[in-house]
Amino acid sequence: MRCLLKITVLYILIFFQSCALLQSYLAITLELPPVPGHWDATFEIQKYKLVYPDESGRLAEEYTDSSAKTMQIQLYKSYNSFVIVYPVIDDQNTCLPPAAAIFPIHLKTESGHTLVLTWEAGFTARIFERLWKKGVDLSAFNTPRLLAKIEEEAPIDPWDIDADLIVECLAAYDFSAYDVKPLPSRDVFAEIPAGSWFLESPFSAVHTNENEEQLFLEGISLGFHSLFQYGFGLRFDMYVTENDCVVVQQFSF
Repeated sequence: MRCLLKITVLYILIFFQSCALLQSYLAITLELPPVPGHWDATFEIQKYKLVYPDESGRLAEEYTDSSAKTMQIQLYKSYNSFVIVYPVIDDQNTCLPPAAAIFPIHLKTESGHTLVLTWEAGFTARIFERLWKKGVDLSAFNTPRLLAKIEEEAPIDPWDIDADLIVECLAAYDFSAYDVKPLPSRDVFAEIPAGSWFLESPFSAVHTNENEEQLFLEGISLGFHSLFQYGFGLRFDMYVTENDCVVVQQFSF
């Protein structure tokens, strides 16, 4: 009788373990990185916007309190599933560039169920978000190689990389490491009031123009940017082309 009872208990344990293995999701704790110093001195982060594939494989979007240091989600269990956390800085849900983690690369080894988010991973996870929306299967993609190549090409700021090119090539299943390239860039003079300013990136340096109304910015990628006044949140939007730099004042936070 005891032997039969032990066998029954064993089968029950095997059954529940098998069910856990077959589940399409994992209960994951998210560990957020510290807010970059120039952001912390300038913005009051009101909340966080989370984007991730949920237990059903659909892309979930939800908001959580900005005071949270850790969060819990049900993450779709697939190689290269991602979690993106955007800081929200106003009532219009304006988001700063995100922190992120990619499963299972950024699992905290001692726990196995905690993903450690970084600002560096935000760029790659944002690419994965765009591809997920296009229905591109990323489960067999060599993400560590991509991360290494991005760091090689843009060691200071991954947002200097041409994300559109990577998305285009991956969506066509015709991607190679040679498609990881910095965006075209040039030096610019932005016509803004005297003060200390930084670009939208979490890795941006703080630039100062104390006596002039022109701020010199070196090696700025072509395209749209935002400039924020350090400590005050006054914002200017800036569009950089090969021959011009257009600056438009927006508002303070």
